[in-house]
Amino acid sequence: MRIHLGIIPKLVKKITSFAQGLYEKEQAVMSMTNPTGGKMRTDPMGKGGFLAPRGGRDHKGLDFTLPDGVGQDVVSPLKGLVRRLVKPYAGLDFDGLVITDGIMRVCLYYVAPDASLLGKEVREGQVIGVAQDITLRKSLDGRTWAEQGMVPHVHMECTVNPAFFVDFKQKDDES
Repeated sequence: MRIHLGIIPKLVKKITSFAQGLYEKEQAVMSMTNPTGGKMRTDPMGKGGFLAPRGGRDHKGLDFTLPDGVGQDVVSPLKGLVRRLVKPYAGLDFDGLVITDGIMRVCLYYVAPDASLLGKEVREGQVIGVAQDITLRKSLDGRTWAEQGMVPHVHMECTVNPAFFVDFKQKDDES
């Protein structure tokens, strides 16, 4: 199958519009476990919802608060393979991990992961690490994010494999 790369921005726009419509109607296409059991973050530094404004950009994930505080257990939102451990900010002491199930790729940030899980299957709801305190991060003016009103949270981004819900037509298809 050949895909013309010029269609990708249009496809992303259509998917984003579709997903935003479902989000606004509070309808879900699939279910996953909330990794912290917390609510969606809303604080003076912003809202934690998908596409919430972030200065000149859009928020690319969901932020879940920590009802049991920094250091609480974080669980896997889906059954899948722990593909890699990540650092969301180069040079800063925050961590995360990527879990995939073949259809969905989930990145969780501000989580100190259990490194022994790398390359292994995890169950939905299984403890995969502990929440870190992202509010300790400093802005360019030297103030911590906590001093600016941010609440500790875990950030989750999801990517769906488009081959599971898009019928890519060949260039010479009539319909």
